[in-house]
Amino acid sequence: MHKIAILFIFIAQFCWGQNSKYRYVSICGQEGIIPGFYFRMGEEKLKNILKGFESKMHQEYPEYNDYYRVYNNINRKAFRISVYLVPKSIVSQENQEKKKYRVVLNEQTKKVFYNFKTDAIKKPYFSQILPEL
Repeated sequence: MHKIAILFIFIAQFCWGQNSKYRYVSICGQEGIIPGFYFRMGEEKLKNILKGFESKMHQEYPEYNDYYRVYNNINRKAFRISVYLVPKSIVSQENQEKKKYRVVLNEQTKKVFYNFKTDAIKKPYFSQILPEL
């Protein structure tokens, strides 16, 4: 039974991973990527959430303006978004041209959480982007 459950999880992750193409976004002058399926919530609503994050990030942590954003997990029920901050210096020139900012398993990458209901942002901490299955 456990083998069937694990197999189902891997198949679901594989299918989900195939549909999670990233789209380039530029919000408040900050470049980043976001999985395309988040645009189903409505482009205007999504941009408002990201603008709120970027304005709060610029106010509290302006030293992170030289980082690419990988907008990752938008949880509308918990009113929270997680964002990876990838230093521009670690992204190769080829990937910059292709707008592929996901640098997997790098120790310089940071992660930050933003609550868009209370407009609260947590301090960025070191975290690695895991590879997609």
